Amino acid sequence: MKKLISFILTAAIISTTVLLLNGCHNSSDKTGSSNIFSDINKGFVDASFFESEKNPDLKISVDSSELKLIKQQVERFKKHYSDNLNISITVYDKNDNAEDEYKTSTSDFYFISSGLLHRFSEMLLPIDNELAEFVKADNVKIMTDDITTDNKLYTFPVSYDTSYYLTYDKSVVSDKDAQTLESILSACKKSDKQFVMNVETGFISSSFTLTGGIIPDGFEYDESEDSQKIKNYDEDEAVKTLMAFSSLMKKYRGTFVKKDYDSIEQGYKNKTVAAAVSSFFTSNKEQKALGDNFGVEKLPTVNVNGTDKQMISMYGFRYLGIKKETRYPKAAQALAYYLNSEVCQRERMQQLGSLPSNLAVQKEAVKNPAMAALLEQSKYSVPMVKISNNYWHSMEGLGTTLYKDDWNPDDKKATTKLLEETIKEAKDEY
Repeated sequence: MKKLISFILTAAIISTTVLLLNGCHNSSDKTGSSNIFSDINKGFVDASFFESEKNPDLKISVDSSELKLIKQQVERFKKHYSDNLNISITVYDKNDNAEDEYKTSTSDFYFISSGLLHRFSEMLLPIDNELAEFVKADNVKIMTDDITTDNKLYTFPVSYDTSYYLTYDKSVVSDKDAQTLESILSACKKSDKQFVMNVETGFISSSFTLTGGIIPDGFEYDESEDSQKIKNYDEDEAVKTLMAFSSLMKKYRGTFVKKDYDSIEQGYKNKTVAAAVSSFFTSNKEQKALGDNFGVEKLPTVNVNGTDKQMISMYGFRYLGIKKETRYPKAAQALAYYLNSEVCQRERMQQLGSLPSNLAVQKEAVKNPAMAALLEQSKYSVPMVKISNNYWHSMEGLGTTLYKDDWNPDDKKATTKLLEETIKEAKDEY
């Protein structure tokens, strides 16, 4: 079980959107392959799947923003079967430590981000093999591959949207300008507007080293989350990339600002901000602020010694797991499968703005510009799995230093030393 969730980052870049939308499974294979599906299109398994469990009593804990929708979905699930199903719903504080809360919770389910999934390796119920095949057929392959060990699937994919991309005011930054960081900054400066990128947040500033080819590769030691393993990289290329970013921060001081996500919406409203590295979760507010002038794209390129390099981001997923101690494993799987179904993921997309992992719903998602941009950015991203706390701290320090007024972006020796110290901190080698 210690190798239950063994994430292997085989490439720095996630599979292309074409692969995401097509996958390697065919959901049409469901037809006639099993008798446990009473209503394939709506995600219900036949009641015989859990008939041995008398009067199931399940508990699920959800984030407050999801409460209304999940209540509706659970009521539909209960109505489909019978009144013999009891399912209670509680709210958890998403700011609490997920692992500690779940260990003390009476909930039968875990909503888990990919960044925390490794902490639950001893706590999850494996999914019934036959049911797992349908889950794999319906969802993005990279999500199901990363949670499969010894041909066993351990969680249900839920959403595919923890990342960042570019939003911009099209009245200031043209669609053509939005392709390169240099053009974006130039357009912002000409109009006396700001470009926002919170370089003091490790999640965002990790883009500097990722773009430079420095890729996390799990933990150095399985039992420790402190030591980040790093793939082999070209130090000279990484240093040049850091110098390129720092040079733009220096050249466009006052235009390139390090405000947080929450300031972007207000900046768009009061016309002080023209472009930003934004979270997918704040884009709806930004779109309302800009109206018809709302623009959204994957991250731009940055010029490194005459070569335009695509900016790379971290990319996280969200899963639904079942506590292995649940008294009703079959009924719990039936509910989890339903909440993972095409119908429920479509509702999550429409009502919560959640980017679905379901392949059929993703085809609809690309009609939304923000979701299409996030899917495009996923081609230039690194999965956010098995990332150490020291890694995030080191990236915060790196971004903060590169942004300082007294930092010299042309000092290659100092930048090399900064990079070496950053990697040492990430690896916990001090």
